[in-house]
Amino acid sequence: STLALSAITIDRFTSNTAVTVKGQVTNIAGRNMQNVVIRAYALNALSQQVGEAFFEVAPNVLLPDAEVDFVITIPVEVDLVHRVRVEIYEAQVQPEIIRPIKWSRVWRSKG
Repeated sequence: STLALSAITIDRFTSNTAVTVKGQVTNIAGRNMQNVVIRAYALNALSQQVGEAFFEVAPNVLLPDAEVDFVITIPVEVDLVHRVRVEIYEAQVQPEIIRPIKWSRVWRSKG
């Protein structure tokens, strides 16, 4: 696991037409993560999906140990919602940038 979700709260009482999910995502990997997308979806009593929403984490590159707050609003008839699930939908390890080494003071012997 390279990302951790924490401090998740679900509000299904403020609105009759949407469920709001709040929380934090933390990069627990030793590498930069990019293009992080969080998915939240609502399920009814029969475990059928009745609504979903996505959140793209900004900044695009999430540094190690960085925490970002998120708020996701799922448009759905609230009286149908039995459970809400939150998951990391997409996350990529940022590729290492390999830079060419610039040599300086290279000596050439005569010979």
